[in-house]
Amino acid sequence: MEKDYVEIMKKIKPELEIYLKIDGKRIVDSRLAEILKIIDKKGSLLAACRETGFPYSRAWEWIMKLEKVLGLKIVEAKRGGARRGGMKLTEAGKTLLRKYMEAAIKYKRIEAKGIGTIKAKLPELAFMGSHDPLVEIIIEKLEKAGLKDVEISWIGSAGGLASLMIGDADVAGVHLLDPETGKYNVTYLPKYWLENKVVVYRGYMRELGFVYRKGFKIKSFLDVIEKDLRFINRNTGSGTRILIDYLIEKLAAKKERKKAYITVLIKGYDNEVKTHTEVCRRIAEGKADVGVALRYVAELYGLSFTSITWEWYDFVVSKGSLNREAVKTFINVIEEQLDELIQGMVGYKTTKESGEILVS
Repeated sequence: MEKDYVEIMKKIKPELEIYLKIDGKRIVDSRLAEILKIIDKKGSLLAACRETGFPYSRAWEWIMKLEKVLGLKIVEAKRGGARRGGMKLTEAGKTLLRKYMEAAIKYKRIEAKGIGTIKAKLPELAFMGSHDPLVEIIIEKLEKAGLKDVEISWIGSAGGLASLMIGDADVAGVHLLDPETGKYNVTYLPKYWLENKVVVYRGYMRELGFVYRKGFKIKSFLDVIEKDLRFINRNTGSGTRILIDYLIEKLAAKKERKKAYITVLIKGYDNEVKTHTEVCRRIAEGKADVGVALRYVAELYGLSFTSITWEWYDFVVSKGSLNREAVKTFINVIEEQLDELIQGMVGYKTTKESGEILVS
């Protein structure tokens, strides 16, 4: 036993990590620096994540948080089409990376050299967008049918469209309400320079509402405020977050107040999670009292539910990916098998429009 102890202790080695900090906050470590370095070289966040093994959604989140802390754009889009790489570092991003590299070389953490050829293969299918349990079922079905390599990232509807714009995504799942027109999804395409670059397939409808533990009765955000309940929010850029903010703006207008005033009154407004499952889990575990999520997920967790709306969840497909076999298989499911898959899923429904092309 003593010999094993000595041998184990010999194997333990210290390792230094270098961080860039601002006002005492860590903003860049070696993992994020490597991702930025590959983006700078190859022009693709997806390629950087595949090479480093870092989750796409986490990398996306880190970059967004970094930009928020600094108040500067670190990356920007290069519009180019599917799989062509469409992200590059801004001047601020290049300066930040250079600062990190200089420190890493100075303290002998890396050698003074660039990166080599990216060896990681890109996925057969890259699906990015808003979280949806039925999409998880569709992807599982495709994997059982032989699809071996799928990149799926829950980065919100807006994030899905942005990933299409920069060429990282093949398919985006979106449910973005346009408050001015009452329409879903198609009016957002020009904002992401996706006109004539994508095909939009009508998906299915989902029931969205307030979810909360039994014993409460929540009908509106006014109830959340007056009962002093702990709210759990969705991530910025998700379709659910857009709906949440729209409802808060309506309440603010009714009370003749600014939206910011109302959000301050909502305890937990700044606490964000990325999926409907996470919302319901936090509430079931007693870490929050109320959130906005799908009826389907609320019932899985035994939570109470008050309906807000039925919304459209559609699929936006890059025209540059239409000839990929994995994408063709995915589209076939959307066109031919939605009715079968949706059976028994409370809070989901198809219509005559489901599977039709809205924009081509």
